[in-house]
Amino acid sequence: MNSRNQSLPTAPIRTTAELARLVGLSRATVSRILNGHKGIKQKNVDRVMQMVKRTGFTANPYSRILRGRRSGTIAVCLSDFKHYALVQKLAIVVRLLADAGYTALIETVDNSDHVRSARLATRMRAEAVVFAGQHSGAEVAAHVRDLAASATPHVFTDSCSIPGANVVTVDRVRALKLATDHLLDLGHRRIGIIGIVPGRTPVEDARLGGLHQAVLARHLDPERTLVSLPVGSTATSNLIYGREMAARFVATERMPTAYVTLNDEMAFGAIEGFRAAGVRVPLDVSVVGFNNEDIAVLTSPAITTVDAEVAASASAAVEFLLDQLRTRKAISGYCRLLPPRLIVRGSTGPAPA
Repeated sequence: MNSRNQSLPTAPIRTTAELARLVGLSRATVSRILNGHKGIKQKNVDRVMQMVKRTGFTANPYSRILRGRRSGTIAVCLSDFKHYALVQKLAIVVRLLADAGYTALIETVDNSDHVRSARLATRMRAEAVVFAGQHSGAEVAAHVRDLAASATPHVFTDSCSIPGANVVTVDRVRALKLATDHLLDLGHRRIGIIGIVPGRTPVEDARLGGLHQAVLARHLDPERTLVSLPVGSTATSNLIYGREMAARFVATERMPTAYVTLNDEMAFGAIEGFRAAGVRVPLDVSVVGFNNEDIAVLTSPAITTVDAEVAASASAAVEFLLDQLRTRKAISGYCRLLPPRLIVRGSTGPAPA
């Protein structure tokens, strides 16, 4: 049968049985070809793959699950879509998994929804789980224990304080120590903190740890050197929050001369807030961001920031996960912290006299 001259069906091809009838081969042969088995005549492989291309046929993953076979899916638990760096990391993870032949099953969850996410992953027989973003609390800890009990590989792509969790991410303690050392080297002795709240997430606690380490290494008092203001904001975006916090710092009796922010968007908002109040950056105050996003080089002045190595950490996390799948051995308690880089630009300068 010549598939080139064969007319295509009017209805979509939904099963391997329908595809087999169309190409004139047995269902078993077509299934073996689609699953990459060797020892099949090349002309039959070509015939099937040509028809797959012409019809756009995609094998149904549910049928693989019902037959008790590996699903080829990886569950990705994403904390939110609000942060550019996190979405960027998600895109890299999904692409790398696809390159390895896996389909990402993405669930956006908050800490109270991990039970629902775990049940979905179980129903789909996900072969592994990726946690991207901020995950903490008892529900997540229980999820990690269940994964370990079922020997299901997992990895967190951001800081996590849960016992037994596998973490592959940038070293945020070191990152904020780099940023703080830079400001201290410039002579700043009062540093404002914008958007980093103690006890809110493991990521923020790690950053605060870096700030304190840098200050203590200079024999300075963290209580006097590091300045925070109550959150007290209803801002719906990082840009607006940064601008509001800058205005509030300007209104304090003794305004810090330097600021570290949660991310580059918040740094941009802070710079705009200072500019609106007549405070010059970097002549009057210095501002440091985080992530090294595109916005950091589009502002005036360009933002000094810490490169969170999003691509490198995402790649390392996926490689760690794939190693577990290849060896059929789930690991617990693994931690790899990638070194960050400080990118010095125009938003930081010497402390004013």
